[in-house]
Amino acid sequence: MIPQNPFEKRMFWALVILKLFVGALFSSGYRDDIFLPFTSHFVENLDNTWQYFFEVDKSVAFPYPPLMLLIFTPGAFLIGLLKITSPFLINLIFTIPTLIADLLIYRTLRKYMGKYSKEVLIYYFASPIILYACFIHGQLDLIPTSLLVLSTYYLSKNRLAQSMILFGLSFTAKFHTVMAAPFFLIYVYKRNKHNKLSYLDILKIILIPVAIHFILTAPYFISEGYQFFVHQNREQSLVFEAYQRIGELHILIVPSILSCLAARFLLYPKINADLLFSFLGLLFATFVLFVRPTPGWYVWAYPYYVGLLLKSELKRKYLNAMFGLLVVAYLVYFLVFYTHPFVERAGMIFLGSVVNLDWAYTSLQKDLSFTILEISLIFVIYNIYQFGIKSNSIYKLRHRAFSLGISGDSAAGKTTLLEDIRKILGAGNVVLLEGDAEHKWERGDKKWDEFTHLNPRANFLYKQAQHLEILKRGQSTKRGEYDHSTGKFTELK
Repeated sequence: MIPQNPFEKRMFWALVILKLFVGALFSSGYRDDIFLPFTSHFVENLDNTWQYFFEVDKSVAFPYPPLMLLIFTPGAFLIGLLKITSPFLINLIFTIPTLIADLLIYRTLRKYMGKYSKEVLIYYFASPIILYACFIHGQLDLIPTSLLVLSTYYLSKNRLAQSMILFGLSFTAKFHTVMAAPFFLIYVYKRNKHNKLSYLDILKIILIPVAIHFILTAPYFISEGYQFFVHQNREQSLVFEAYQRIGELHILIVPSILSCLAARFLLYPKINADLLFSFLGLLFATFVLFVRPTPGWYVWAYPYYVGLLLKSELKRKYLNAMFGLLVVAYLVYFLVFYTHPFVERAGMIFLGSVVNLDWAYTSLQKDLSFTILEISLIFVIYNIYQFGIKSNSIYKLRHRAFSLGISGDSAAGKTTLLEDIRKILGAGNVVLLEGDAEHKWERGDKKWDEFTHLNPRANFLYKQAQHLEILKRGQSTKRGEYDHSTGKFTELK
């Protein structure tokens, strides 16, 4: 996981130290007013903490399933055991699970990206969005996201059991990742369409994640407090804010779009890992586009479209501009204009003291900032489609020129085969480069007494390669032909 290149290695360790230090200095009302009291009570009492706070104080709304609580239990136990009161040390302890999840995503993206290790370090691991949302603002979204990204990677490697275990853990940490389930099922079905799935594989896909979720949530699932905080929490209601009204009825935009994405994914005749990454990136990016977001929700899609767009054909200048716009728009909106509809002290807290960056802005300024953020996200969604889906490697031959060589003796049927290809692809889509045009000498030249037409030394083969390369780049070139009726070369045209 640690880069071998000296510069990348220094940058990696500098970022790790920076994230730990920043995470120890900053927190938010989420961590101080919700996460810490909730986990502390659980460590001290080992009870159904959701039910306790439901009966005592509904404002402490820990909206996560049990796995998230278990992940932070060791840190809360250590804080209670050592009676730690320093905000710096408390924040540092709570930052460690998030950093581990961050490193897990970084490692997975490096394995998925192969040669783009430097780009993964710069565009993902050094991302200001990840730094602010998860290490300054204290959001926990990197934990379920890391489990889902690793599950996606294992699925692409046909390691079905490991993938489904991680998938079950991901939505037992935060329930939004269950949206990936239809895409996982479609991917497995399409990849095994000609090799029928065994009953064991079907059980792995369905039962493993469900069983993991049931086992971990069983002690709390039926309690009124757990249902209230986890399944009926107020943030989930934001999903239904976007709708198109028809009379007294509403068409819910988010479920409609997500259903359309799943249907489109199903209609592809072939699917590969890049296409799966593309649609998961589209899934979460589109979700955030139509919902009033929190800082952590932008983390859900971020690893997917970083990994995807780095493998695309986007020029680095364009990629830098696109990510730069997203980062600036994100930071401006969430640092200056963001207010949470339900959580007090939703902004930054520096060592226990609220950092107030508010200024006397107008509603128009706030709307403009949010509009720019939405536009930057639309750019990302467009490029995911354009370079991750439309130009996916399975379908590239539809959009890029390719060459086909036909060889054989005289009267072997080369021309007949070429005409058949022209009929299939369309005459306007086929360019003929006849090999005779690369002969060095015209008919009747004395050199033909020394060489045959099939001798490489009697042909300008490198010229043909040059013409092919130019045409595949979509550029034009001039070339002469060999006129069989006269035995002469035509002028360049």
